[in-house]
This record gives sequence, C-alpha cells and structure tokens, in this order.
Amino acid sequence: MTRPVLVVVDDDSDVLAALQAALARRYGADYQILAERSPEAALQTLVRLRQDDVAVAVIIADQWLPHMTGLDLLAQARELHPAARRLLLVGVWDRSTNQPMSQAMSLGRLDGWVLKPWEPAEEHLYLPVTEQLTEWIRATGQPGFVAIQIVGQQWTPRSHEIRDLLDRNAIPYQFLPHDSEAGQQLLREHGQDGARLPVLVLFDGRVLVDPTNAEGAAAIGIATRPEAARYDLVVVGAGPAGLSAATYAVSEGLRTLMVEPEALGGQAGSSSLIRNYLGFPYGSVAAALASEPPRRRSCLGRSWFTPARSGCARPGRTAWSRWPTAARRSAARCWWPPAPPTAGCRRPAWRSCWGLGCSTAQRSARPGRWPTAGCLWSGPAIRPGRRLCTWPSTPSR
Repeated sequence: MTRPVLVVVDDDSDVLAALQAALARRYGADYQILAERSPEAALQTLVRLRQDDVAVAVIIADQWLPHMTGLDLLAQARELHPAARRLLLVGVWDRSTNQPMSQAMSLGRLDGWVLKPWEPAEEHLYLPVTEQLTEWIRATGQPGFVAIQIVGQQWTPRSHEIRDLLDRNAIPYQFLPHDSEAGQQLLREHGQDGARLPVLVLFDGRVLVDPTNAEGAAAIGIATRPEAARYDLVVVGAGPAGLSAATYAVSEGLRTLMVEPEALGGQAGSSSLIRNYLGFPYGSVAAALASEPPRRRSCLGRSWFTPARSGCARPGRTAWSRWPTAARRSAARCWWPPAPPTAGCRRPAWRSCWGLGCSTAQRSARPGRWPTAGCLWSGPAIRPGRRLCTWPSTPSR
C-alpha cells in the first residue's frame, strides 16, 4: 500500500532541505516526504499524485514564493487534493502575512501555519503538523481502532440516532447494513439471527441487541447515574460554556458534577469547525471537543454522567423532567445554561438552590422567575435547610 504524502514547498534550498529532513525523522516511517523549490514544480507533483491515486495528507508552502504566493498555491492545491490539510510557512518576525493569513483561515482556505525557524521542533513544527495529520485521519476515515460494530437497517431513525451519538462522542465505529454480506457474517459469528435490530458488537466481544441509549452508554463505561456524594457545583449542559465552567471549578478545588444528556460539546459538538474556543489555535472539530474533556477529567477529577431522558422539551434541546435523587441532593450550587424550558415544562428536580445568594452577570435573579443566561447560583457558604432560591412550578413567559 502506497504511503500518504507530505509535500513541502520553499524556494530557499537550505530551509527546504532542513524542513524535509526534520519531517522525515518524525514521519518518514508512515509518510512520503516530497520537497519542491517552486510552485510550478509543486503543482506538477500534485497533479501526478492525483493521477496515481496517492493520498496527500499535508501541504506546507512558504508564503513568499517566486511568481506565486503560498496562499495562492494552497488554493490551487485544494482543487487537486480537497482533503489535504494546508499549512503556511511564515517567518517568525514577518508581520506582513498576518492579514492575508487571517483572511484565508476565516474563509476556510488555510488550516494553520508553521513558523521558521521552528526550533524547538517539538513545539513549532511537529505539534502543528501532527494536529493536521490527526484532522486528516479523522476527515478521511483512515483504518484504525473500531470500538463498536453496528448491524442495522441503514435508513431507520434508530440506526441514525445511534450513529449520530457515536459521532458526536468521538467513538470510532463501523456500520454494516443488515442485508449486506459483511453484516450477515458478523451476525452469524455472534449467534444472532437479525430478528431484532440494531445489533451492537463491542470490541471485547460483548453483544447488545437493540439496546437503549443508557444501556449502550453503560456498556462503554459512560456513567448514567452520579456517585452518591455531595458536590460543590453541578453544571447542567456540557457545551463550551459548561465545559469551561466545570474545568475552572475543578481547578479551584471544587467537587464538580457535570450533567450532559447527549454528547460532550453540546450543540457545538455537531459543528464542522469551532474557531472561538480556547485551547485550539487552528479551530476545533466536534471530535476534538468531545475527546479533550475526558483527558482533563482524568487529570483534575471532575465527574460527569448522562441521565436517562424523559419527555419534556425546551428550546433547542431535549430536557429531562426527572433527575436522579442523588444529583438533586448533591447540588450545592447549580449552573444552568441559557434558554429556559418551554411553558408547562417543569424542573422539579432543580426546584431549589441551597446557598446564601443568587446572582447573575446581567441582573439579580428573583424568586419566581427563571434566571437570565449564564446564571451562576452561588454563595460564600452552604447552609442546608435554608432555601433562598426557588424555581417556579411553571416558568413565566
């Protein structure tokens, strides 16, 4: 099998040779490293690779090339290899590239940059290149570890729902139509006749037949009930704001519980690219946003769980009208994201907030009304038995 290609372009022969050697040391075992000194030669190479059906993973081009800028070269390269990731090679003190580079990234014509000189290479060269290779692998579906194999009817709502949840939670899976040869063979290997679908085969050999979301989550180690403990802060909703709030709370020593009904990243987890979230200088895709919080949780000790859903809705999201008792009793301070429930939707599990005060960044929350966006229920001390803040039975409009 032909190895994918990394293409580097620079008219400075010394810089080009050093860059090619540095990339070959780190990536040479898995990728071909091709170097060209002119944009014309680079385009000819890219045309040849396309004709030979060779995958191009990353293209790195210097901005100031003869007869053509690096951004113009990368724009033409995209037409030949749409999936290739594009990096611009810029001088560390070259401020003239800031404006065109920023515009190109805003328009989706550039994925990132590499500074020259790039020493230490582990920070200024290998880190951005590895990030782009990771995105290329995700986007092109390169072979890798498969956590779950699914056999089901391709166009049924349930099959679509399972795949959507796995995608948003960055869990690698393989879907096989129930009437395909591969799907039938997998069913036979695990003693299933296909009468009930979908069938999920986990990487360790366990088989789940038409499982609920809670059963599937528990099978792969996702908690569906909180620990029997008292928490200083409960964050409901693991979107970008909720993830940030929980991370900061844990870093300050607060015992924190994060409740998310569907996927880490919330609605942002279904976005193709997020550019305004800290920690991702080139932007973040949903998979990265979903995979980063578990690593932080392992380091900082934050807990999170996915509750079983009930039948009450609020704008833009499914709501849960029944929360586990342990979560209700553990909440000392409660943070709820924007958008209150629709009329008639009650939140009996979160009727009360125990603390000495209720505040929001915009205005004080008054008993009997829903808090404004980003309301943080807090207080300098916890005084069980004194209920200062009460959720209304039915939200006022």
